[in-house]
Amino acid sequence: MKMALSFVPPGGGEVDYEAEFDLPGLPQHGDYIKIADPEEPGFSCDFVVRRVWWGLRHSIDQNQPGTVRKLVVECEFALSENSSKSHRRACDGYRRSARALKEFDDSCY
Repeated sequence: MKMALSFVPPGGGEVDYEAEFDLPGLPQHGDYIKIADPEEPGFSCDFVVRRVWWGLRHSIDQNQPGTVRKLVVECEFALSENSSKSHRRACDGYRRSARALKEFDDSCY
């Protein structure tokens, strides 16, 4: 299922960037998302899902169902034990602006 992941500051706000992914299912509020950092093998950019935005379109033919125009999963920056250096720098910037960062539980992988 194709969808856009929209990355926002901790607590929400203006979109920092957006990327399209093909995922097997729809992430839910509170889910952890780890995206492998190609420049730092073994490390990741880490996010927590805030909400899902559904962009729908009515069908012109009233006998047909409407369709999904765009799915956007809003994700806020977070930290994990394996966050990459570049991701940590971005999170440090958010901390300096007094934003509370979420951190992944160590109970996962």
